[in-house]
Amino acid sequence: MTIDARALDYAREMLCNQRDMGALAKKSCVLFADLVGLSEFKRHHTQREALDKTLVHNAVVTDAIRNLGGDVIKYLTGGVLGVFVDDNAAERAIQAGLQILVGIDTANQAQHWLFPKEMSTKIGIAWGEVWTFSFPESTENDLQGLAVDIACRLVDLASSQQLICTDEAYQEATRKPGGASSFPNSDPEPTARLVRGLHDPINLRVIAPEGKERESIKLAGHPRAIPDWMHRKIDEARNAYRIAQNGKEEQIDAAIRAFSEVVYGFRDARGDVIKGDPGNFEANVRAAELLLHRSRYNKPGIQGAALEEVIKHLSLAKQTRPDSPHSWLLACWTRFKRFELQRNPDDLVRAVDFAETAKNAAEKILDSVGTLLAKTYLARMLLARAEWSADDVASANDIAAAAKYCGEVQEVIRHVQGKRLAQYLVTHVLVRLAQGESDYDGIEKMITEAKEVDPTNSDLEHAYAKLRDARTAILVK
Repeated sequence: MTIDARALDYAREMLCNQRDMGALAKKSCVLFADLVGLSEFKRHHTQREALDKTLVHNAVVTDAIRNLGGDVIKYLTGGVLGVFVDDNAAERAIQAGLQILVGIDTANQAQHWLFPKEMSTKIGIAWGEVWTFSFPESTENDLQGLAVDIACRLVDLASSQQLICTDEAYQEATRKPGGASSFPNSDPEPTARLVRGLHDPINLRVIAPEGKERESIKLAGHPRAIPDWMHRKIDEARNAYRIAQNGKEEQIDAAIRAFSEVVYGFRDARGDVIKGDPGNFEANVRAAELLLHRSRYNKPGIQGAALEEVIKHLSLAKQTRPDSPHSWLLACWTRFKRFELQRNPDDLVRAVDFAETAKNAAEKILDSVGTLLAKTYLARMLLARAEWSADDVASANDIAAAAKYCGEVQEVIRHVQGKRLAQYLVTHVLVRLAQGESDYDGIEKMITEAKEVDPTNSDLEHAYAKLRDARTAILVK
């Protein structure tokens, strides 16, 4: 039932307990589809390119909703809100969501769109009581109700090209005999997750089109309210982190202690580390960064207990937010440092895996700078694996792959400054030397530029040593 322009009068009556608003609600299934990475895409592309991508996404979503008898209620730039009512509403909403996922893939192929132009979407679907208001100031109806809130917030938990629905919506869609066979590629059991704005976890399911891989729901939920004293701890730690950027050891130590208090404060407040707490993720990542930062000013660099502490913090960060490229990159570099110290091949295997995971995660959210950095790290890890391997063919393949990544980064890296540029330059130097290039003056120029950008880069000495070895080998010949 749509409530007309007297909606404000109804609201006033409801507040005065003079009207039963429940009688005006209708059981409905709400679908929200959100275009992934639109803000980041707009930052690096023209308005026309962003508009093309948005309009095609919204057209695919609109067609699917209308084809299954739903109504499009609202467009929010790259988001589309739809509602299904009456017979088989939940079943039709889920079918529409699956059609959207297939339609997005089909549209990408038809437009020949590849990353970063290719589209991906996230879909949330929820079932419950919904109120529809109509206002004379707007041509769009206004949808209200908890089901609307949940559908929109489920996209925070979804990965690209993933549909998450509440178990309530799934049960409603499959309640008739044999109904579950309508969605054969769905989670056999629901998963409980915290959703922003709700006090308790709710049961959710992932449903994928037939023939497509069905990913599990991310661990990154949303916490219950954080106590005031924890908010103060977080603010104190962030302030200490800003001060520590000066590089003075006592300030760095103070910031590390502050973030460690935040980490353990979450344990004290909840009894355990709660996956999804934003403060907890930040605390672990910042503590790891600061420990690594401190090692840049201490010779011979990060050692022993400090290295294990970094790995512990990053392990918690990855559990909390497994789709963060930054934490995977830090984990990659830390494992590589431990490999250099202990020569345990398992650490090098992990470092390569973490670099690849960081690259995939960055590409998935259209993080162009993160993608460049991940490719740089992956090139460095592949080069290390080539140097360590006794298999000449595998080594040659790794060096070729590292050169490919450096070439991709070289085309766009110059707009990136600071430590990221320095790491790329040093990595490309090592790759060029591994490939047997003899332009030693050009190579030395790259090392010099890297040193000017970041004199603390831990690979500089290694690069100089490799260059000296190459020049010596020429003289010996």
